[in-house]
Amino acid sequence: MSKQLQIISKEAWFNTILFVALAPDEVDKNWDLINEEEITKTAYEFIQNLSEKVVDVDHNPDDVVETAKFVESYIAPVDIELENWNIIPKWAWIVWIQFDDETYKKYLEWEYVWISIYWTWFYED
Repeated sequence: MSKQLQIISKEAWFNTILFVALAPDEVDKNWDLINEEEITKTAYEFIQNLSEKVVDVDHNPDDVVETAKFVESYIAPVDIELENWNIIPKWAWIVWIQFDDETYKKYLEWEYVWISIYWTWFYED
C-alpha cells in the first residue's frame, strides 16, 4: 500500500470514510515506525478512551473536526487486497469515521486526504 494512501473507501450513505490509521512497519506522519504490538495496544486504548479523542485533518490543532464520529475500529486479521491491487497489511489499524456534510465533501473533492487521531487532554485546576 502506498504510504501516502490513507483513504480506502468513501460511503455517501452515512458520510463515512474508511482510513488506515496505522500500518505496521510503515513510517507515519509523525515519522514514527510502529510494530504490530504497539498498533494493537494503541487501537485498544483508543476504544477504551474514545470520549477523549478528536480528529484533525493535517496535524494542526486548529483544524480539529468536532463533528467527526468514530463508527468502527478494528485490526486487520490478514492482508487485505483491495480492488486497485493495493494491500492493507495484516495488523493495520482501520477506522471508519463519519463526518458532517461539509467535511465529507472536502474528502470527496480530495481537499482533505488523511486524518490524524489524537487524545485531547482535560486539566482541572
